Amino acid sequence: MQIEESHILELIKELEFLIQEASSVPFSTHKCSIERQDALDIISDIKRALPKELEQAVSVTEESKDIMNRAISEAHQMIEDAENKANEIIEDAKIEAEELRQDTEDAVNEYINSSKPVLEAEEKAHKIISNAKAVSEEIKVGTAEYADELLLEVEQHIVSILDEIRQNREEFK
Repeated sequence: MQIEESHILELIKELEFLIQEASSVPFSTHKCSIERQDALDIISDIKRALPKELEQAVSVTEESKDIMNRAISEAHQMIEDAENKANEIIEDAKIEAEELRQDTEDAVNEYINSSKPVLEAEEKAHKIISNAKAVSEEIKVGTAEYADELLLEVEQHIVSILDEIRQNREEFK
């Protein structure tokens, strides 16, 4: 293995030397011209010299990427399932809470409506309302009578004034 590694390093140095010593392309400082076949031969030698473990390492790396991607996908699915389940539980809890609130409200209203003090208070309220209506009617009738009496007095007073005006007119004739 050590021999193959040193051989690979020598081949890489040879390729590096080939590139460094290559002539520059006219009008360019970053490009160079090398013999294609020389470079390809060195690359082929490097490939042959690479140990089988490197191929296995590449294979293991690709396989671990696949496993990782599957694990991430499964994790996302598990998270989504958990969120859906949590939302379901929350909705069920909301429904139960609303039912409990409604049952409690119904029970309280039933107790209030059936309790003796409430019934007595409602009866008293009905009596007060009846009395108020009766008093209101009496006041209304009394007010109408009083207004009628006042209007009668005013009418009599106006008639008296009118009679006086007629007498005064007769005297002028």
